[in-house]
Amino acid sequence: MILHKAVVKSPVGRLILVAKDDAVVGLAFGEDDHNARRWLERRFGQFEMKAHRDPAGAVSALRAYFKGDLAAIDRVKVDTGGTEFQRAVWSELRRIPAGSTDTAGPSSPPPTSGWSRGPHSGTTTIPASRTGHPPRSRRAV
Repeated sequence: MILHKAVVKSPVGRLILVAKDDAVVGLAFGEDDHNARRWLERRFGQFEMKAHRDPAGAVSALRAYFKGDLAAIDRVKVDTGGTEFQRAVWSELRRIPAGSTDTAGPSSPPPTSGWSRGPHSGTTTIPASRTGHPPRSRRAV
């Protein structure tokens, strides 16, 4: 299997972007390529990493995003992996327009069957990229 990698300099620092075929499968922040590779090996097993100018069109989309076209990243296909439930949650998060927020509060229907609310029901943390601000952290509650 071949994965394509690009390193992008951005306003939030160095980004490591990895794609398989026409979908982004990884985005890491910082200087440590080793941790990104280790995570990808757990998911895909052995692979060959090849440099690419614009894997899955994501480099172009990220540059447009950082220049103000907040919808640019919506056009990038992603393959998040994970369980069926995790993929459903990421899919729902991608439906939230950049610059807006949403909640999974009591009045909101669950995004999938089997949805359960923990001790913080009524709150959802949206990844920064969906709020129209440069990403600072990735955490979903």
